[in-house]
Amino acid sequence: MGALILVGVAAVAVTALVQLRPWDGAPATGVRMLVDGPDGLTWIDADSGDRTAAIPDDATDWLDFSVVSDTVVAREPADDPSATAQVVVYSGSEPPQFVGSADVVVPGQGSALWLVVRGDGHKPGKAELTSVMGEQPPATFDVPSHLDVVGAFDDGLVVAEGDFRYRRLALWNVHENKIVKRFGLVVGVREVIGHRALVTTGCLTSGCSSAVVNLATGRSRDVTMPAGFAESGAPTLVPGGVASVVVARDGSTRLAMGRPDALQVVARRSLAGVQPAHGVQAMAAPGGWLAITNDDGDVSLWRSGIEEPVPTVDLAPDERLLAVRGS
Repeated sequence: MGALILVGVAAVAVTALVQLRPWDGAPATGVRMLVDGPDGLTWIDADSGDRTAAIPDDATDWLDFSVVSDTVVAREPADDPSATAQVVVYSGSEPPQFVGSADVVVPGQGSALWLVVRGDGHKPGKAELTSVMGEQPPATFDVPSHLDVVGAFDDGLVVAEGDFRYRRLALWNVHENKIVKRFGLVVGVREVIGHRALVTTGCLTSGCSSAVVNLATGRSRDVTMPAGFAESGAPTLVPGGVASVVVARDGSTRLAMGRPDALQVVARRSLAGVQPAHGVQAMAAPGGWLAITNDDGDVSLWRSGIEEPVPTVDLAPDERLLAVRGS
């Protein structure tokens, strides 16, 4: 009887290994890629290659979109051209869900959404907190017209105040209706993820400089390219630091990662055949993966320590990667 149990356990183990096939082909990633192309916005499963429409073909032309949780949140023109754009959520095979109106959609924590309507002159704007499920009633807060909402942190908003260029980054407490923390001057805000903001601090003809601001502590670190390399694609926030596609003096592209002020170029042999395209931005994905567009237009998923073959998704020449999420 004991021998039969051992045989059964061994069979299960072998079956599991066969299903996982860790030695055969690229590893499973659990990543989906959102691409834009002639067929509209499409989700592609990085492991199976299966394609699913993110927004149906017969949907209204969208103005812009955000990816919140695992859904696509699109701003679409209102019937009245003078009215604020309507916000519609597309989630898999579920019917589209209207959740409100906004000039700007800002992802919050989890499935939360901030729907921001800009103010005009002395008339304040408003920020409405809801979710991708359109839960009612949403919480609504005033936002002064001179503040541009660029992100969310905790239960408040990350804003830029001042003139168009060289505005000051700040935190707006929606409950107290006031700015509770101010940071340095910025030209623009590239990303706000968790407690970190990736900002543009200046631009010259040779390129733009960046910094990472810790919204909790107020500390800032300049993003410094490795010696002998220049920024090719815009840097992006990754767990524990920053990733950036960089270009060497000979014109070849590489990947650099690490603390903002201590980026290290990833050895070519460690990239497992990935060749980043000029000017592209690597995108952080769940599980420590980075989605990198290659110079042939296809997208590879890479992470430190991976061995060939690298999971790669073939894209058509007129398709481009927009976002990555878990499957």
